[in-house]
Amino acid sequence: MSRGTYEPTVTTPLLNGSQRIPTAPATSAGTNGFAVHPLANGSSRLNYKPNPIPKPTSSVDKITIQGKEYVGSCTIDGRQYRKWRVVIAIDGQPEREPIDLVDPFTAEEYDKRDNHKVRRGKLQLLDKDRAKRYFNALFKQLNLSCCRSTDRRISIHEDVTKISESSDFASVHSLLWEVLEHPEFWPCSQSDGGTPVRRVRLSRTLNVLSTGSNATPACRQASTIAATQAEYRVLLVIARSFKKDSDQRYVDYRPNLIQGPLLQIARKAKQRGIAPKVHIDVVRPGTIEELDEYLNPKSSKSYDIVHFDMHGKIGPVNPISRSRGVRASGFPVQNGQTPLERQCYLRFAKPYDAELLRFKSDDDAREKLLTDDTSLIDVPVKQIAERLQECRISKVALSACLSSYAQSQVFLNMCHTFLSHDVASVSAMSFQILESTTQVYYTAFYESLILQGEAFHVAAARGREALRANNKQYGHAVLPTNYHRYPRSFSNEWWRSPQVQSSRLPPFALYLTRYLIVLCLLVLCLMFLWLPFWFFCILLPVALFVTMKIWVLTTSCIKKLTPVEEQVHEQRSEKPRFEVDIEHLVIEDRLKSEANQGALYVWSTDYSKELSDCVHDLAQTWVLTGFVDAVDIVSARAFSWTLSSLPPLRWIWTRRYRSEHKGTVGRRRLLVLKEFDRFYPKHARDEDMGDLHAALGRMVSFVEGYDRDDTYLLITGSYDEEWWTDGHRYNDERIVDTILRAVPHNHNITPARMHVPRWSQQAMKRRWSAFRKDMV
Repeated sequence: MSRGTYEPTVTTPLLNGSQRIPTAPATSAGTNGFAVHPLANGSSRLNYKPNPIPKPTSSVDKITIQGKEYVGSCTIDGRQYRKWRVVIAIDGQPEREPIDLVDPFTAEEYDKRDNHKVRRGKLQLLDKDRAKRYFNALFKQLNLSCCRSTDRRISIHEDVTKISESSDFASVHSLLWEVLEHPEFWPCSQSDGGTPVRRVRLSRTLNVLSTGSNATPACRQASTIAATQAEYRVLLVIARSFKKDSDQRYVDYRPNLIQGPLLQIARKAKQRGIAPKVHIDVVRPGTIEELDEYLNPKSSKSYDIVHFDMHGKIGPVNPISRSRGVRASGFPVQNGQTPLERQCYLRFAKPYDAELLRFKSDDDAREKLLTDDTSLIDVPVKQIAERLQECRISKVALSACLSSYAQSQVFLNMCHTFLSHDVASVSAMSFQILESTTQVYYTAFYESLILQGEAFHVAAARGREALRANNKQYGHAVLPTNYHRYPRSFSNEWWRSPQVQSSRLPPFALYLTRYLIVLCLLVLCLMFLWLPFWFFCILLPVALFVTMKIWVLTTSCIKKLTPVEEQVHEQRSEKPRFEVDIEHLVIEDRLKSEANQGALYVWSTDYSKELSDCVHDLAQTWVLTGFVDAVDIVSARAFSWTLSSLPPLRWIWTRRYRSEHKGTVGRRRLLVLKEFDRFYPKHARDEDMGDLHAALGRMVSFVEGYDRDDTYLLITGSYDEEWWTDGHRYNDERIVDTILRAVPHNHNITPARMHVPRWSQQAMKRRWSAFRKDMV
């Protein structure tokens, strides 16, 4: 639909300060079919007399900005700008007269498109000066100077239930409303003697048509964590490409962007005794088939939030979707015609393929990940939303680029799709983003949501606040958005205090008890100096053991009683924990493959020692994320001698990891035999190899004690594939069937994080530093 050219007559505060807003013509047609008329005096709707300043009735100014109509485009100084008609209500006062709101940017400044019709969504980042000019353009047009409180709560609302897909409707959500969250841009509050604005929180709401028939939609659930809830369940879906570049390196982003912060938060919640407990399940490597195994509509326990950590794109309609007679928006195709030529996708992973071709040396690998279909598969967001609707999922978070892209039709916004399938709240990214942006935002988001117990929209505001506090991420603070299904209520969304496990003694009493007992033990030892020396040697270790035990117990209680302080978002110097690389996703996928029978031999000639040490970190991560319920790690050297392979001594060689939750998907136990390369040469010196067969026999007897149908077997070493598959040296079917059934896999990268042995010099120094810090 073509638009007329308007002559500028009224000054407007756009970014350069010299552009002008046009007056409305005598009559123009909006995209939703309604006629737009000027005021009686023929002036623009922008020139209205402001309502009297409302008296502050609470400590928070509640501002509602509702988009009524998309007027169309207007020409200002030869450039095309979009314009909407909006109404504003403050603190429940009657709505003001509608005003015309002109976009501070042109449409081309938001979007960049390529020849394949794939939306790139590359927004020029807003530095502080540019963000300030954008803020002023919105602030002056909306006349928000009448706000009096030091806190602002802004809701951007739009009703899209009557919008046709064939129209060129532009959503009011295409504006960068998140710039209004910058407190330093707001003028000081006049009612409090010039006090600066302390906090601004913004959320977006959509009134959409529900496309499902769920009798009790998930959107009716509260957005905060219930204090009586036994556990807070998080489902994290990680999808990465297994394709490599010409240098044999994986090109996709690290799979630890969300998983690492989530596990850290779960650890903090456990240390502080915060209820409910955090339960994390991770779908890796992120195939659509594996997601279906976790999303069980008949399960009595549903997930509180589902997070999709994968790529997203807006591209041409998949021919498969056309053949099924379903459009991208979910409405039936009429007469075989599809109005939308594009739709939104989430890129799920495909199973690992060792024969997967590599990217060429001249390819832009990161860009190719959006179009390459050999390692990733496009799944329409509508299909995912339908699965979540069946499981009554109320909250969704997305790390995907363009997941809340609003510069095109509103039906191509992934948030709109999820909200129309009864999801209550969605956090997503409006443009292309950096992996560091995702990690900073969602770390603060989940700390607020889980540790602080705040509402969903508050947690999203905390995440953007963390980006603004980070100098390197300041320009990315407007990219994360949070959408909510209309209607929603703010009345029950004040954050709840975390439920900390009670203790009979306050922290001060625990500190006092600790030091008194240590002092008494010291005095007791000095009193017994006159006794025989051998008696003193026995008494001293006992006293030291009791002292250390009391110290550890009181430290644990004090940590649980430590109040949850508001996070100061700074760049942390501590090393990341729970590091996971794409190669580790490959190991998981190959372990779960039916063709490998749940057994894998991981070898690396260059990093054999690092690989054996890294297994401990992987085992801890696998237990915490629901991959398995129990992990036993045994050094192969334990079977070198008959005495060391006996259960009491073998128990000393075994490291165990256990989960507090019981999973249901896949096998639930993992047995790791590490350092096979340090075990074999010791017994292979004899020509008859009798000593080797005896040692392997002890190892086989131990492995057979595990249920083969419920246990994964992982062996690490440095021998290559040809050596491993040569079974003639063993000459025993029992050994071949038990040990050599493990499929060899070359671990060809440096482990992400070296494991630090518990009693190593580095670990002891770290404990000593923590002890001195605790004493201070």
